[in-house]
Amino acid sequence: MEQTISFPVEGMSCASCAARLEKVLDRLDGVQASVNFATTRAQVSLSDGHADMVDVLAAVRQAGFAPTTRNLDLSLSGLSCASCVGRVEKVLNALPSVQASVNLATERAHVTFVPGVVEVPALIAAVEKAGYGARVYEEQNAQDDARAQQRVWQRALWEFGLATILSLPFVGQMVIMMVGLPMMDMPRMLQLVLAGVVLFGCGRGLFRAAWHAVRGAPPIWMCWWSWVRVWLGFSVPRLRS
Repeated sequence: MEQTISFPVEGMSCASCAARLEKVLDRLDGVQASVNFATTRAQVSLSDGHADMVDVLAAVRQAGFAPTTRNLDLSLSGLSCASCVGRVEKVLNALPSVQASVNLATERAHVTFVPGVVEVPALIAAVEKAGYGARVYEEQNAQDDARAQQRVWQRALWEFGLATILSLPFVGQMVIMMVGLPMMDMPRMLQLVLAGVVLFGCGRGLFRAAWHAVRGAPPIWMCWWSWVRVWLGFSVPRLRS
């Protein structure tokens, strides 16, 4: 199946530059190129199983020209750790012509790409396919983002407080056992309910982060801590019982 892509090119100063670039691109296997000096754009038709856009862009640069790039910031949601950052950077940088870096603190991705080779909807779709949210960052939306982030922190604080309160009976029993005082065990069903709320209610974000890490198949050290936290949350109540 043939694919036709048009993208802007910088550095052409005359018609002979366009002709030279067109000649260079036509030498690539399976590529038919047309370069327009007036519009400063190159149009290439690619055949399956032959040269791809990575080869085309490399040939443009080797010929002494440069594909015109665009810079864009994406607002991200759903990031929780360095593994999430690596996952988003990986899916974005896998797109042709894209160079992306993700900042966990600001929950933003700075992306450089060649228009025509990749468009903004494709960037957002790649992030969403990885399990996260994305939209174009705009200054007027910064205040909305700050309010949303504040709500996230408030919810996290509330869940932490609830988890702490529900864990106190377990901590109390362990302290009593350590000092050797007589005690009465909590009913097993009550232990199960308390531990279940803490683990699957307050701690559900840990499972979500671990799932994103495993699905993205990152290096094992990147998702190790997420799994350790999940294991501790599950095993400690069981060991106590």
